[in-house]
Amino acid sequence: MTALELARRHLAVLLVERQPMPRWKVCGACLSAGTLELLTEAGLPAPPDGVALHRLRLSARSARACVPLSGSMAVSRHSFDQMLLSAARKAGVVAITRARARLGPIDAGRRIVHIERAEGDLEASAQVVIDAGGLGGGVDWTGVGAGDELAPGSRIGVGAVFDPGAQAYARGEIHMVVGAGGYVGLVRVADGSLTVAAALDPAYLREHTSPGDAVGALLRTAGSPPLPEHPDVGWKGTPWLTRSPHTRGAERLFAVGDAAGYVEPFTGEGISWALAGARALAPLAARATQGWKPSQVTEWNRAHSRSMARAQRLCRAVAWTSRRPRLVRAVLRLLAHAPGAAGPFVRRAGMAPVVRLSAS
Repeated sequence: MTALELARRHLAVLLVERQPMPRWKVCGACLSAGTLELLTEAGLPAPPDGVALHRLRLSARSARACVPLSGSMAVSRHSFDQMLLSAARKAGVVAITRARARLGPIDAGRRIVHIERAEGDLEASAQVVIDAGGLGGGVDWTGVGAGDELAPGSRIGVGAVFDPGAQAYARGEIHMVVGAGGYVGLVRVADGSLTVAAALDPAYLREHTSPGDAVGALLRTAGSPPLPEHPDVGWKGTPWLTRSPHTRGAERLFAVGDAAGYVEPFTGEGISWALAGARALAPLAARATQGWKPSQVTEWNRAHSRSMARAQRLCRAVAWTSRRPRLVRAVLRLLAHAPGAAGPFVRRAGMAPVVRLSAS
C-alpha cells in the first residue's frame, strides 16, 4: 500500500519482498468494515473473492455466545496481497521478490540498500527507505538506534490452512475459542479452505509437541470440533506479537505496518492498522524525498503513537480479559443472553484508525 501511494505521487519506487508472491502468511484472514473503507479511499475494490461475515461465535469451556457482525469479510492473504501487489505494479512500482534488503550507510544524501538474491546481489540508493517487513522488521536497523521492547506476557502467533474437505466451522462466521493458553480463530475463505490463526502463551506451546497439538488442545477444552491431523499449509509461527519499537525512523528511513509496532489483535485489526499507517506515511515520505529533515522522524513517531494507541486500546483490553478464564466465561454468559451488548465493541474494533500528521 505504501509503495502504491508513493508511485501515485510520481516517485520511482522499488519494492523488495523476501517471499515469492503470491504467498501465505499467518493471518486471521478477516477484513473489517474499516479496512474495506480504507481500500475504497485508496481507489481499490473490495477483494472479489471475499466472503461476507455475519456472526462471531465465541467459546470458552462450557460458555458459548454468538455475536452478529456486519460489513466485514474473510479473504485469503494469498489473494489479498496479490491484489495489492498487482495494483502497485500497475501504478509503476518495480517489485523484486525472493530477495532480502540490508540497510547500508548514507552516501551523498541517499540511503544505500544492499539487495541479496539468488541471481546476484544488487545495490540501490534511495532518497527514502521504508521498512514494511513485519514483526521484527524486514531490514537490519543495527547502528541506527532501533530495537523493539517486548510487552510482558507477549504471546506467539501460529497458523495453518486446511483444505475445503475439513469438516465443521461454517462459512460466513468467525469461530473464536479462548482458553487458559491463549485463543484461536477459525474462518473459511472463498474456496472453502479453513484458515486457522492463534495467539498462544510461549509456556503453553512448550507443554505440547507442536503448534498443531497446542491448538488442538485449546479446541478440546471448549468442546469445539477437532482439526484434521495435517494442514494443507503450515503450521507456521511468528515472533512475539506485542512489541513497541524505540523509534519508527532514522535518517532517510521509516518503519510502517507491523514493523512500526504491534499489539496482539483479535479479528483483523492488524491489517487495518497497517493499511491506515501506510496511507498516512506516504505523503510524509514523499515530502522527505524533496528535502530530508530530522523532524520528520519525530513527526512520524508522534502521529503513529497517538493514533495507534487509541486504535489498539480495545485490543489490549481484550487481550487482558482473555488471560482471565473466569472473566471470559462470565462475559460469554452475558452475551449469550444479550448478544446486542457486544455491538458497540464490535463496531469500535471494526473502525480504522485515523493517523493525522502535522500540516507542515
